[in-house]
Amino acid sequence: MHNTRTTTRAVTLVTGLCLGAIMPAFAAGFDCTQARSPVERAICADPVLGEQDEQLNARWREIRTLTQYPDALKSDQIAWIGKRNHCATGIACLRWNYARRLAELTPDAVSGPFDWTGTWVRIDSPAESGTLSLQKESENRYRVSAFAMSGGNMGELDGLARPSEGTLLLLSQDGDDDCRIVFRQVHRQLEVEQQSGSCGAGMGVDYSGRYVPVRTAPGAPLDQIDFSQVKPQWNLLNLGIVGHPGTDAEL
Repeated sequence: MHNTRTTTRAVTLVTGLCLGAIMPAFAAGFDCTQARSPVERAICADPVLGEQDEQLNARWREIRTLTQYPDALKSDQIAWIGKRNHCATGIACLRWNYARRLAELTPDAVSGPFDWTGTWVRIDSPAESGTLSLQKESENRYRVSAFAMSGGNMGELDGLARPSEGTLLLLSQDGDDDCRIVFRQVHRQLEVEQQSGSCGAGMGVDYSGRYVPVRTAPGAPLDQIDFSQVKPQWNLLNLGIVGHPGTDAEL
């Protein structure tokens, strides 16, 4: 659904995209003969986006029956659509937004009860990566360990956080009294916002972003965990560097 459709349809067909075709008959999750916005027309004109949209529509039908937080999941999906629509006609922007969202809406990333404690991986950016471990030490204190990377720079964080009005608020970070990070529950996932301080990170690196849960052995070090199964497929096709399926495999 898109901005010109009713709220009811936006919740029912939460991806807001295509099911038919305009000129070439590309698959998609909404009727492309009704496409009006620049984003809708871009989706209907691009076979990669059309396939991603169809996949996302199918994924949505699957995971909405698995979540324990249906209202929060719907709100999150509507918010994602708003962000996606800022891509306008940018094919690369649209493709990587779809790749990210498909990773966010896997059954393992959506199903089950939320628990602060555990291991998390950041999946919202092709240029940045991050991992996070939260361990409960008492009713009012969690141990936070995080690693982030952007380009050739990286950062490591080890600190304490406390519950605060439905969030976790970082209390301390060694050597950075100005470090402030907020952890927010988003259905089964985490949205992390680094509000101030370097928090142990290098230039251009921070810990902000969307994190999904990862099943690991208790106490497994972050640098020894294989996160490849939960991250988006950041290939040349999904990044918009190449235009057509098959070209990516040739490079």
